[in-house]
Amino acid sequence: MNKKLLLGFGLALALIGLGVASYYSPLWTMRQLYQAAKLKEVDRLSDYVDFDAMRENFKAIVMTEIDRSMEELGDTDNPFIQFGKALAVTMVNPMVDTMVSPAALASLVSRGELPEPGKQTDAVLEDDKQVKFGIDYTAWDRVKLTRTDMPDGPFMILRREGLWSWKLVNVIAPKMQKLKALQ
Repeated sequence: MNKKLLLGFGLALALIGLGVASYYSPLWTMRQLYQAAKLKEVDRLSDYVDFDAMRENFKAIVMTEIDRSMEELGDTDNPFIQFGKALAVTMVNPMVDTMVSPAALASLVSRGELPEPGKQTDAVLEDDKQVKFGIDYTAWDRVKLTRTDMPDGPFMILRREGLWSWKLVNVIAPKMQKLKALQ
């Protein structure tokens, strides 16, 4: 009888441990992603990012902002406004490709901001402070992570890929705060 009780207790303890590990697994992924970004390890960084989902989310954010800007101008039937919108839409893909590059993501994840256009930061970050992340589950397979030293962003949205694995699918930077996060 003691062996059954001990075995049941051990099994319950193991299940609790697995549940806790599964719950905190996004923090482990974010730590790995942050370290890869900090050290500019592009291949390792790419292992933790779903670039296709990132591009689609960024395009949706940019298109929403373009539509909002056009509505603010008023007369949406004006041919000049329509031409301006068409021109802006043609510029979205190259802009998004620049924003979702491994180098830009490395800067966004490690520094909390996108690099300035035309400036590439090649130096490895040499800070010794431990970056911590806050976790907020939005669904079983979605989590929003926030750097505790930057409570206003950027927010990293991760999607579950299996029981333990996660992929970065969206980043909402401080300049994008007025836009609704796509989750």
